[in-house]
Amino acid sequence: MGIYHPKANQRNSELVNVVATLKLRGMKVLRNGKHMIHIDYPSADFKRQCVEITEHIGGKRSHCCVVKFSGFRVRWEQK
Repeated sequence: MGIYHPKANQRNSELVNVVATLKLRGMKVLRNGKHMIHIDYPSADFKRQCVEITEHIGGKRSHCCVVKFSGFRVRWEQK
């Protein structure tokens, strides 16, 4: 039997609510973690507000965008 952590349970319910909100706004949630939610098909307002990031990992360059939404970071890959 696990130990009850009110803050962890509250954060988990917040994550569930944010994921549901993103889906209702037409975004596809690919995966999520403690602080980061990975999506596909960002909304137009997310595209306007985002911070663009260029990463170099293992000799490969990738471009992604991140926006803060309801206390979570929402990230998507630029295509």
